Formats: sequence, structure tokens, C-alpha cells
Amino acid sequence: DDRRKLAQLLSGDRSQPEAYQQTRELLERTGAFDSSRQTAETLIKEALAALAPFDDKSDQEALTHLHQLALYILARDK
Repeated sequence: DDRRKLAQLLSGDRSQPEAYQQTRELLERTGAFDSSRQTAETLIKEALAALAPFDDKSDQEALTHLHQLALYILARDK
């Protein structure tokens, strides 16, 4: 069972490189990374939409930074 195995890996000795690799492989195999990415994309779209009322405000630099940060979070390879 994948859930049981993941729970064991996360509660066990994570200092061993093979535990890290097994965890990563399990997360990839189960689609957890893809699901997390889709959730992040949805939340960032919602967050950017929530900033829309501030588009006509005077602090455009801060707004630009928030937009760039959101896009960076999606673009980074982690």
C-alpha cells in the first residue's frame, strides 16, 4: 500500500539517501507532484485575480513584484 509505505518513509530515518529517493519515486509514481502543481496553478490564478482591484492603485511596483513572485513559484524546478 502506497500510503503505508509513504508514512513509513516519512516517519523513519530520513537521513539516508535511499529513503529520500524512495519517497521521491513514490510521490512521482502516485501523481502527487502533478496534483500539487495543478493545485498551485489554481491557487496562484485565484491570488492574481484577487490582486486585480489594486491595478489602478499607486503602488504598481509592489503589485508587479507580487505578480512576478507568483509566476516564479510556478516556474521554479523544485
